[in-house]
Amino acid sequence: RNIWCFIFIPCENGDEGDCIQYTVILRWALYFAPLWVCIVTCTVLLLLLYCTVRRIEMAASRWRMPPLSSLQFGTDNSQSKMKMKQTK
Repeated sequence: RNIWCFIFIPCENGDEGDCIQYTVILRWALYFAPLWVCIVTCTVLLLLLYCTVRRIEMAASRWRMPPLSSLQFGTDNSQSKMKMKQTK
């Protein structure tokens, strides 16, 4: 009772069963239902955000440059200069 003191109906007519059942309904209506609505809403919004970012990333992937590790700085220019000299 002490945790749920703000959602507890004291029994006036002495019937504990009806008061406890009404208290459980109030707890679900005022605490658990809004909590689960927030959890589900956040999950859906994060899933939509993930799908949107993934779609944009896939659309932009054709303009993506290769990783820097695959680029050979300085070697391409020297090799092309050597080939040009050999052809002359």
